[in-house]
Amino acid sequence: MAAVGAAAQRLTGGSKAYPVADVQWAYQVVTGSGDIYRMPMTAGGYPVATGGLTQVGGGGAWVAFRSDILSLIGAGDIGRTVGNLGINVATIVGHEGVHLLGGNERQALAVKWGFTP
Repeated sequence: MAAVGAAAQRLTGGSKAYPVADVQWAYQVVTGSGDIYRMPMTAGGYPVATGGLTQVGGGGAWVAFRSDILSLIGAGDIGRTVGNLGINVATIVGHEGVHLLGGNERQALAVKWGFTP
């Protein structure tokens, strides 16, 4: 999905271990191969709490975003705050980008993300 790649190009921040340019490149790879997916808002009658999910391995990678997050990405509204944690869509995109680069959850949570309006 081109909108995800465009959202990644608007990211700022990152860290020494996970520079924004590397995250942007990783998104170019997965969007180029079409490996962006939509997760439902609920599963088994329970709300899906996470905004995104990334799988890396076996020679490939993919990212799935919850449907509301993917809709906001598609609308270019990556500054929108979502959920009850006070994080914006750009933070979710950046967080999943760290996972694309092989970072674990602790590493991904430590990186701060912003965006170019």
